[in-house]
Amino acid sequence: MTNNKFDFEAQLVDSSRYIVDLLANDVGNDPEKYKAIIDLSFEEKVQVSRRAAKIIYVVAEKYPELAKPHIPLFLKKLKEIKNESILGSILKMFAESVIPEKEEDLSKLLNICFEFISGRWEAAAIKVYCMDTLVRICEIEPDLINEVISIIEDQAPKSSFAFQARSKRYLKKLRKK
Repeated sequence: MTNNKFDFEAQLVDSSRYIVDLLANDVGNDPEKYKAIIDLSFEEKVQVSRRAAKIIYVVAEKYPELAKPHIPLFLKKLKEIKNESILGSILKMFAESVIPEKEEDLSKLLNICFEFISGRWEAAAIKVYCMDTLVRICEIEPDLINEVISIIEDQAPKSSFAFQARSKRYLKKLRKK
């Protein structure tokens, strides 16, 4: 059991979408419960932590404001996470729902994505979520478009089919700006 009053660990019996959605609904817009799920996702319990991390991004889709106070923690943990599933869940949250508002945090996320996309991780999902995030950052910081285009062009031939397919769409979008 986790060291908080919410026993999500016992409820994370499998990784089905049904369980994730059920627990995400239980967390709802409750900051204490969300923090409990975050804490659980960063524990050294691989199965439970992977399942908890999925809930982080599902809740953030519905309540992005709930995730925003935890952005500095997420950014710190992105550099430490060794499990691709947990990392993918956190990156998916940034790719699809939450982008830092503070310039310092945005800069850290940008650098992390550049690092991951250019080789630290081989997993296709990691690289694709990083590319998704970089394109979202370009919507806020259009001065970065050429740099993002450059890294996408550099990485596409070396990456998975999923990355290549998405890169074509994003390159077309970025070049129009």
